[in-house]
Amino acid sequence: MQRQFYPLSGVKPKPAPLGSDFYSDYFLENDLPLPEELENFRSVIARTASAHHKPDTQNFVEMCITIADRLSSGSDRIELRDNEGKTGFRESRLISIFDEIELYNHTFQPAKSWYYNLAALESDGANIFPIQGKPVGRAEEYIELFEKFHNEIININNGMAFPFYFETLISIMEKYTWSIPYSLYNTLSDISLFDHSFSTACIAQALYVYHSHTGDLPDWKDDREKFILLGGDLSGIQNYIFGISKNSGRGVSKIFRARSFYLQVLTRSVLLELQNRLNLFSVFRLVDSGGKFILLLPATENIIKEIEKIDEEIQIFFMNKFKGLLTMNISWSTMISQQGLHLANFQDSIDAVNEAIEECKLKKLSKAILKNGPVINTDYDKREGGNCSLCSINSADDKSSSKYEEKESISVPVCKDCCEQIIYIGTRLPKTNYLIYGSNCRIPLFGKTSLTFLVNAPTDFKNISHIESIADTGRFSRARIARHLPEVTSEELKNEKWFNLFAKTQGRTCSHVP
Repeated sequence: MQRQFYPLSGVKPKPAPLGSDFYSDYFLENDLPLPEELENFRSVIARTASAHHKPDTQNFVEMCITIADRLSSGSDRIELRDNEGKTGFRESRLISIFDEIELYNHTFQPAKSWYYNLAALESDGANIFPIQGKPVGRAEEYIELFEKFHNEIININNGMAFPFYFETLISIMEKYTWSIPYSLYNTLSDISLFDHSFSTACIAQALYVYHSHTGDLPDWKDDREKFILLGGDLSGIQNYIFGISKNSGRGVSKIFRARSFYLQVLTRSVLLELQNRLNLFSVFRLVDSGGKFILLLPATENIIKEIEKIDEEIQIFFMNKFKGLLTMNISWSTMISQQGLHLANFQDSIDAVNEAIEECKLKKLSKAILKNGPVINTDYDKREGGNCSLCSINSADDKSSSKYEEKESISVPVCKDCCEQIIYIGTRLPKTNYLIYGSNCRIPLFGKTSLTFLVNAPTDFKNISHIESIADTGRFSRARIARHLPEVTSEELKNEKWFNLFAKTQGRTCSHVP
């Protein structure tokens, strides 16, 4: 951290001497707010963080972190070509991972021509997009970024329970280290300090739990299959979001927004259930995007048994809730050793878990069908009112239909789920600031998890398992949620390229001029 995040020697930071190689130690010893239960371990944490290159080989925790750091580093090292210039680490910037991809006319621009500015990650900032040019910047930008980071991190509420504190810390680290290149020495700097740190924590956690179970020390040459790559995929997303009746009327934009959001939080509830029941932290996520995730888990007997139970519960829940329209398929058959995380083998490991997920899709709901039979007989006694006019899946009920008519001025039969999605999620999501996951919340999700919206931050954490902030407040875990449907502006409609592109995809010409 001392080199990448605050590298300018000769300047005195606040409050530590800047040129020191032990600045990260000083920061952990003096500046970082820690929860009360960790305060007595501050020196141990500082020592462990700084010892990952020269660990005590008999120290269990230090060896977990050292091996994890080496495995994480090995997956991002791409040697520079001879014709690529080298820039000092103070001036170098993070190169976009799309830098060497060019589809237009199959031509390629010189490498290292797209990069990110050194800036905080903010939802309304232009810095989230790469810019073209030589990936260099002012060395002093590190000082400016660190001052913002320091001012925000020292205000963490360390009175919260550790899980809330930890998620807040992760979000602040992401905000300020997402654009800092992790590796600069003779490598292509396209991996951020945050991504490297997160993946290191992911591997270290799995190593710690596995070796706590086996009772021996981690070793770099260990070839046991000690990791599980658990893959999950949400199938039927398009049909679920867009498969609604045209009779939706004015509620169509709300239900699109609500259903897209609902699938995000539904997937989050599955991850939270896995996290809580496997007794792990959220850093177990190698991939978490668009209804698909890959988790790195320790391969212990207890964890495998618990996953088997959760998988059956997931299938039964989705069968009862969505009648087969939407399914969550998970596979944990891919087991790898430390060598499976090496650069030369990692792609094969990912391919293996993706293939395993595809195989699971061929046996959707098999456990639920085996236990409850192939006939979905839920709600048969409620069908006198007909199917919901919006989803055509669930049975409509008078209470929901009346509420929908009152709010939307449309008299059609609707089910409770669609009514809640439009009235509660679709209406309140654009105005909310905090997502509260707990046991007694408004929107039921998977397992024991449910969800409530809050405008103001909660002060009572009873029955709350996870909190996400939708705004850039620096409080709690940061969730990046699309709360509005995209719109085409009048200026964009004046550009004939939009219509030419549409016509081209439809296989016809277009001479439309707005």
